[in-house]
Amino acid sequence: MCSFRHFGIKIDIDADPMWCFRLIVSQEMCLHAILLLASASNDLASQKPLSKTSYRHLQRTLPLLNQRLSDPNAYTDDMVLYVIGILASMTIFFKDYESAQVHAAGISKIMRLRKKFGVEPKQKSMILLSVDRLNFCGSLATDLWTPVYNELNWIQPAVPAHIIHLHASYNMLPLDDYLDSELANVFRNLQYLSILFNEHFCRKTALDGTVLHEYLEYIQSSLVNLLPSPRDSLQNCVYQGMMAFLATTFRLPGSYTHPSCHSAAAKLRRCYVEARASMERLPTIVEIWLIYTCLLSTENMDEVFDEIIIGTRWEFSDLRRSSWEETLLLLKRVMWIDAFHDKVGRKTFERLTTRTQAS
Repeated sequence: MCSFRHFGIKIDIDADPMWCFRLIVSQEMCLHAILLLASASNDLASQKPLSKTSYRHLQRTLPLLNQRLSDPNAYTDDMVLYVIGILASMTIFFKDYESAQVHAAGISKIMRLRKKFGVEPKQKSMILLSVDRLNFCGSLATDLWTPVYNELNWIQPAVPAHIIHLHASYNMLPLDDYLDSELANVFRNLQYLSILFNEHFCRKTALDGTVLHEYLEYIQSSLVNLLPSPRDSLQNCVYQGMMAFLATTFRLPGSYTHPSCHSAAAKLRRCYVEARASMERLPTIVEIWLIYTCLLSTENMDEVFDEIIIGTRWEFSDLRRSSWEETLLLLKRVMWIDAFHDKVGRKTFERLTTRTQAS
């Protein structure tokens, strides 16, 4: 069992903790791919373009990958998928979408060959989660994204009875009366995932990585598969709200925003403006949640303040004078992940309060 922490949440992964180390010391391609990932992640966290160091690791990785791909049986090698996945993710985050699509097409081809010849990956859960995460991130980043191997139909995870009980006891708001059945179901499962995160974060207990994978795989793949569905502006706004909410889990520790948050916030902002006239069909707290989701994932709130706030039910309600604790209770009735959202949520509340007092 291997454990790691992300935003204070301990997650147990059913994997050999020495597995990655053995790959690094035994495979040169893996070594340079990991170095590339580490360097590019540092560039991303520093909000800088891809550095010379990252390019150097990229130049060392590509020839080794191409050499491996010349083998007719390369599709059976898990490491080939990992490395192409790293390249695809990196190009998405640095907005090289043309290269990202090339890498995505390569992953799709490998996945189809594996299905055709019945090849099971040794690290199946990790690989499939990575494919779903890549699809989700690509769909956030650009409207031109073609999903990678979107033939995976995930089964809805079995929800523990105590999570369902907590959903009811917290008086969390279902949206079955406002959304189509598929969208409402994904919304409810994202609420369940939020509760799951919060329970382990609050109790400081480890979250089972297998359970987390099941939820993320189902929710991410469902959201990507629902992307082309025609909906009215209100349902599309809630859909983009879920995309932006989940995108905030891509943030790097110590960073307020992330490129995925920026693109998701921009899409949500456009959808919110389009749905403004019909927003009263939703409960007020859902509109408040959409506003906060948009603002906490926006890099510069001042640039979008007038567009998002002016004329909303929030502007003319007592919520303008509510405390952060009162506001947080409302947000949690929709969905909220304490570890990921409390810090940026409070910062957004303070900026929002200061701005409204000045206006």
